[in-house]
Amino acid sequence: MSLACLLLILLPCAARAVPVGDLYEAEVPVSDQTDQRRPGAIRAALGQVLIKLTGDRTAPGRPEFAPVLGESQRLVQQYLYRERVPVSADPALVTQPETLLWARFDERLLSQQLRGLGASIWGAERPGTLVWLVSEDAGGPFIVGQDSKPGFIAVLEDRARRRGIGLVFPLLDLEDSSRIRAADIGSADLPAITEASARYGADAVLAGKIVSPEPGIWEAEWHIYLAGETLDWNTRGEIADLALEELIDSLADTLAARYVIQSVAGVGTRVSITVAEINTNDQYAETLKYLRSLSSVTDVQVTQVAPGQVSFSVTAHGGEAAIVQAIALSRRLQPIANSGERIYRLLP
Repeated sequence: MSLACLLLILLPCAARAVPVGDLYEAEVPVSDQTDQRRPGAIRAALGQVLIKLTGDRTAPGRPEFAPVLGESQRLVQQYLYRERVPVSADPALVTQPETLLWARFDERLLSQQLRGLGASIWGAERPGTLVWLVSEDAGGPFIVGQDSKPGFIAVLEDRARRRGIGLVFPLLDLEDSSRIRAADIGSADLPAITEASARYGADAVLAGKIVSPEPGIWEAEWHIYLAGETLDWNTRGEIADLALEELIDSLADTLAARYVIQSVAGVGTRVSITVAEINTNDQYAETLKYLRSLSSVTDVQVTQVAPGQVSFSVTAHGGEAAIVQAIALSRRLQPIANSGERIYRLLP
């Protein structure tokens, strides 16, 4: 068995996907709070929401989404202004607070418009990525954490929030230090990374290093371990922020390419699934509530009740693939092996 396959087996066993709960809201910087600036800012915020919903960072500039952006004033439910100190990997670059416009958009109407266009919407059940990041200073290489380089973590988290993906950072406790060193991450030592990552149960692992070989240049080398594959790339920027942001954009692009289910305009497909080991009313209610909570699901009907199990007819955009993926990522139901059908058991 390859090490990449071993990683695939080990990682999903314990943890759940990182929940993404702000897909229909975004914030953008504004120069002032005047009525003249507000429509453009709300439109720009909707553009950021489109990026999160589709997984496509070019979405705001695509002509098919122009009618949706033109409806930004009708789609917005709430907006407000706030002040925020910008995040940066370099504290010297943070000078003064910036004014942001935050906006939330109508989930039902926006989803309806996008699906009417045949656009594929990335559901809220998204993979979580464990991040091992190494940098170096005069003392040599070290694993980046909140205690060592909080600015690096803040930039990664901020960009991930804007792209609608979830990150998990290691605890860097005694167990981690006994299993992995900065040199292991910097050299992409897969056995060491696999062993240290198993306890976190993430869906993907991102390991890399970011260094400044000379003033004004930051270079990053990254490896993502996902579904038995290893993907590699490099990012570069004049400041660390740019290299880190491009890293998250590349990660989000990779995840979207794998996890966004293609949909058909206006179509919801019915899928039959059975959930076993339902023996109480509470378990039944919990299962029904869970299925209805899946972002791609539009309707759930009970079709059969038998001792210890219930069958459901589930309508979902993206069909069976969307439902199976959402269940796999949220890990509330476990497939029953060798059943030959869509039969699951409810996990405690």
